[in-house]
Amino acid sequence: MRIKPFPSELIRPDHFLLNQDSLVRQQMLEMWADLSDLKHESELLKRLVLRYADAEKRIRNLHEQLRDELVAAAAIQQTLLPGNLPESTVMEAAWKFQPCDEVGGDIVGLQALDDTRWGCYVLDVAGHGPRAAMITVSVAQYLKPSSGVDLFSPKKVLDALEKEFPFSRFGSFFTIIYGVVDL
Repeated sequence: MRIKPFPSELIRPDHFLLNQDSLVRQQMLEMWADLSDLKHESELLKRLVLRYADAEKRIRNLHEQLRDELVAAAAIQQTLLPGNLPESTVMEAAWKFQPCDEVGGDIVGLQALDDTRWGCYVLDVAGHGPRAAMITVSVAQYLKPSSGVDLFSPKKVLDALEKEFPFSRFGSFFTIIYGVVDL
């Protein structure tokens, strides 16, 4: 195999290859390689193969690390869901939370506002994954009684959310249904 000359004014092929998908990488190697004579440029080929193997190993390690982080984020997101509700003869509530990915942009909330009223909402942030999940966490925290928002008035809640979370803040939007149940 003989490596064909690569124009020196361009980036070196061994650096360039690491940034390409496998099909492009294969096509580029085929362009530079001539199977008739392997002995002249075998060192460059060895370096390319070693760098490629090293890059794949680093990518695998990063993928495993990212997967672990997503599993941890999913566990944290589960803690935002309502806990066990007090028994009531007047109201019953149930929900099932199952995001498409490890974490997602959907959540349900149900919380006591006082002795007889409960605030409840279903929130859906556009998109999937960590970005949508982080926006969900932000909005869910904003809907806590300690936030200072008048949670007794659905109109005031929606007005406050619109002001606090404009599209320009995250480059994303969400849909929410918010209501107050008076027992």
